[in-house]
Amino acid sequence: MKVAVIIQARMGSQRFPGKVVKPLCGETILWHIIERVKHAMTVDEIIVATTDQPADEAVVSECKKIDIPVFRGDEYDVLDRYYMASQLVKSDHICRVTADNPMIEPRFIDMAKARMEFSDEEYLSIDGCPLGTGIELFTKKALWKAAKQAVEHYQREHVTPYIRENGHLFLSGSVRVPLQFYHPDIRLTVDTPEDFMLLDHIYGVLYKQGSILRLEDVLKMLLSDPELLAVNRHVKQRSAVSF
Repeated sequence: MKVAVIIQARMGSQRFPGKVVKPLCGETILWHIIERVKHAMTVDEIIVATTDQPADEAVVSECKKIDIPVFRGDEYDVLDRYYMASQLVKSDHICRVTADNPMIEPRFIDMAKARMEFSDEEYLSIDGCPLGTGIELFTKKALWKAAKQAVEHYQREHVTPYIRENGHLFLSGSVRVPLQFYHPDIRLTVDTPEDFMLLDHIYGVLYKQGSILRLEDVLKMLLSDPELLAVNRHVKQRSAVSF
């Protein structure tokens, strides 16, 4: 069982345009996400799936600088973009990561793969983690079936709803995070300027070049400082889940 991480990234954003190339400690959010994904022990391939819009030349340029392959596809049919990108990788399983999550947890990728290796599940999500640290893992076959059969706009815009909504077609499950990471009420995603302010502060205090932030250190910092934790607490998450 081999795993390819497909990172969906684009410059367009209703609430915070250009966030994927915003700098954290001198490197872009996208750079940090890729570095974190590389720390997973079970990732075999990484590819960025961006759009064919002119604005996303910035994403392509960043990928070239990092030496990460990139696929360009439809701006709004993200499911098709994922499907097309998946044809460029050899792995039989796909891990979905979004480019607004600079605290993606590589150990969650390893946990999901370990579970799927010994089950018949075709789709797994991470349950109970801070928003912005989780992932989705599914088979390439399930992705291809969804890309061919999903017809609703939201199913195509958000990649996995068709799989999650059709339990009679796909065997799905979830992996509960260890208790130390169980904080589903904490936001560690970047969807608004307030989210970015929080992550920028966290990185400024904890980040050390040549390593990645430990999620337990970030949670300890936040839980010991109620004012810091409140910076983005008021932000309402959109209907699409940011894993």
